[in-house]
Amino acid sequence: MSAGSIAVTPYNCDAEFDLEFVPDGSDMAEGADRALGLVDFTLYPHLNHPDMEGTELSTIQKWASGIPVPTYAIDDDTAIKVVDGAVEVVSEGHWKLFP
Repeated sequence: MSAGSIAVTPYNCDAEFDLEFVPDGSDMAEGADRALGLVDFTLYPHLNHPDMEGTELSTIQKWASGIPVPTYAIDDDTAIKVVDGAVEVVSEGHWKLFP
């Protein structure tokens, strides 16, 4: 679910991780930080996940500071619902919006 959620945003927060799998000399890395842009915010899932490196709030905030659209950091108990452009955070966990 997280990869599909990332795909609809304008920026791919997993681009750096994904580049580890691109063969040297390949053009597959070109534009790797961009996604579909179907919504006007970006998303960083798995906030503070104990088994996933780089999901701490401080790391996400640093990444978000270079993104020109609002960024939601969400944990695995949070979802974002978008209907007719209206964004709603649905959560029983933790999340933060970096405007």
